[in-house]
Amino acid sequence: MAFLPMNAKEMRDRGWSEVDFVYVCGDSYVDHPSFGAAIITRVLEDCGYKTAFLAQPNWKNDDDFTQFGKPRLGFMVSAGNIDSMVAHYTVAKRKRHDDAYTAGGKNGRRPDRASRQIESSTSLGAAIIKSASSSIAITTRLIFSLATGSPFTSRTG
Repeated sequence: MAFLPMNAKEMRDRGWSEVDFVYVCGDSYVDHPSFGAAIITRVLEDCGYKTAFLAQPNWKNDDDFTQFGKPRLGFMVSAGNIDSMVAHYTVAKRKRHDDAYTAGGKNGRRPDRASRQIESSTSLGAAIIKSASSSIAITTRLIFSLATGSPFTSRTG
């Protein structure tokens, strides 16, 4: 099984002109069932959906978010396996030197408080990244709907 496309070139290499979903994640791409993102995206792929994986995008401009074009069905957003504040700071509020969920351990690839807010910006990236907890709930309902054939309804509020 091939890895999910992580950029426009990999999408085109698969012969796709568009994707159904772009999964945006605060962690690096790890295709292993111990990572929720891998389970979600592989279930979508198994249901026949073209799914791209956007790992740790630069949220300060639109480039990463627009590389796949407009997805047919939408973006799914997750802050990742670890809260950004835990990834960035120790319990004593000292800045960490590395990030265990980032390739190469490099710190600073995710914004502070990524699961609740994004730095004030007018970029598309800031508009796409929203509350991770509500995104996970919506994604869970969507996957259940796809897997069971029941209608999907998005509840807000």
